Amino acid sequence: MKLLVITQRVDDDDDVLGFFHNWLEKLSRHLEELQVIALHAGTLRLPSNVVVHSLGKEKGDPKWRWGIRFYRRLFRLLPEVDGVFCHMCPEYVLALAPVNAIFRKPVVLWYAHVQVSPLAARAVRRVDTVLTPSRESFTLPATNLAATGHGIDTHWFRPSGDASRKGPLRVLNVNRISRVKEVSTLVEAVSVLVNQKGFRDFRVRIVGGPARPEDSRYLEELRDRAREYGIEEHLEWVGPVRNKDTARFYQEADVFVRMQPGGGYGKNELEALSCGLPVVICAPVYAPVFGRFAPSLIFRERDPVDLAGKLLEVERWSLADRDAYRQLARDYVVQNHNLDTLARRIVDEFQKLVGGDETRALAEARSGNAPR
Repeated sequence: MKLLVITQRVDDDDDVLGFFHNWLEKLSRHLEELQVIALHAGTLRLPSNVVVHSLGKEKGDPKWRWGIRFYRRLFRLLPEVDGVFCHMCPEYVLALAPVNAIFRKPVVLWYAHVQVSPLAARAVRRVDTVLTPSRESFTLPATNLAATGHGIDTHWFRPSGDASRKGPLRVLNVNRISRVKEVSTLVEAVSVLVNQKGFRDFRVRIVGGPARPEDSRYLEELRDRAREYGIEEHLEWVGPVRNKDTARFYQEADVFVRMQPGGGYGKNELEALSCGLPVVICAPVYAPVFGRFAPSLIFRERDPVDLAGKLLEVERWSLADRDAYRQLARDYVVQNHNLDTLARRIVDEFQKLVGGDETRALAEARSGNAPR
């Protein structure tokens, strides 16, 4: 089977979307050929059966050239492929539709966002299947929806060393700096720990950077607030880190925090879980996952006092608790969100849509590419 993938960016060194480079590598193991149209192409380390066609954003080309290249490539590639996989961007589905009316290739959209935009709602009606990490990740009613797990590379994101903790409590957050991510709740919680509870034996690493000018202003606000509270020594603003390199930050931490309220399962906390890291979070969807550990890990939305209290609870966990939790967390991600399973699931969906079954036997017979 040959597939066309349409996505925003393919760049192994990207701090936000670098993970998708790995998706393509895993998908290629199950396919004869993988053609990719990307708005931006950066560092590529992909197998020979993957061909990336950039629309030229990385070169600073104007948008009208992106459009011309997009349609030229569609007319050339659609006759050669068996289906189209659109990653996250519903506008690609709508832009594809007029050309695909001629070639009639099955289209699958991957979408994970609790706030489904009107654009996404229109796109859903144009595709054969919508794949999403979990039902909580997609709030629009859709009869063509399938939950697949999030696609975490559990070979890369894995526990390191034992579960014992030595020295100051090491708290980690990995995400882009943005108001929607509620980074201020973490800064306020640090102030509560230091200035109200008198707890100083900890350090917080915040990995990620701003993506837009308003995000940069928000970061300065957070830094100013930290100086005002006298907590600068407890905060380390690491900045952007490529996705693969975040694994060591998880492995070096004692607890991970996600402050963004509600929603379904997110990539960053699942990477932390895959590394066996306790995740303090305000998303109730994780309560069944955490089991008996849930009361220590789920805090009230936008409540820095409650967040500070949960961090202190985790700090007091016994080694036996840490060992038990680490196994529980790791098993959950491996069984429900691992990338190897997701790659096979995507290809299986296209096999159903095209009505053929020749793909997997061919792809898995390729030397060294059988899934493990």
